[in-house]
Amino acid sequence: MGNQKVTTITNTTTVEALNLTKEFDFQNSKVLALGDATFSIVLGEFVVILGHSGSGKSTLLNLVGGLDKPSNGTIKVCNTDLSSLDDNALSSFRSLNIGFIFQTYNLVSTLTSLENIYFPMKLANFEDEQLIKERADELLALVGLTSRADYLPFQLSCGEQQRVAIARALVNDPSLILADEPTGNLDWVTGKEIISFLKQISRDQKKTMIVVTHDERLVEFADVVMRLEKGRIVSIVRSS
Repeated sequence: MGNQKVTTITNTTTVEALNLTKEFDFQNSKVLALGDATFSIVLGEFVVILGHSGSGKSTLLNLVGGLDKPSNGTIKVCNTDLSSLDDNALSSFRSLNIGFIFQTYNLVSTLTSLENIYFPMKLANFEDEQLIKERADELLALVGLTSRADYLPFQLSCGEQQRVAIARALVNDPSLILADEPTGNLDWVTGKEIISFLKQISRDQKKTMIVVTHDERLVEFADVVMRLEKGRIVSIVRSS
């Protein structure tokens, strides 16, 4: 399976899940984290997945992102069945097609803002140093932090760190962006600014954005609202 071909998106469906299920072993029994999730997400949609702690929303995000494998069912991302990929192909697929934004930013503390942004391009073995620098400069400008290019993470505010994390998620031009509680460490004024910015990116660049949250206030930004309870999807509502 090491010679598998990894492709980018070829149709308007970015994510397609069928009976997606994840169980964990616990004390000689099975614990259901996600059960029989079936849904599709179209290119460019801004999706908010809502649920309390333990509802299965982070499990769902990890399955969509190829960070975990389902116990049953299928998950296709960018027209590719993730279960058909071995670990190397899956890693390559993620680097080309999926950007990740985390609640805790996950910036490398010893790298500047600019270096944190182009770090994924280095990992993806881009060799054109000029192209790497130009792409990072472009994204730093996009998130409004050109003047912070040489700042280390501890020199940035929480909102600025999240903006660097957003720029990093965009650096390889993925079709799909996954954000896990991106406003969880921010006050609402800053959080609303971040979500508005993500919505703008989704709209302007035709990127599919999936945001996992427990915050009902994010619903106003969504094209699709998916609600989970106890590992089950209880509703999927698309705005008209």
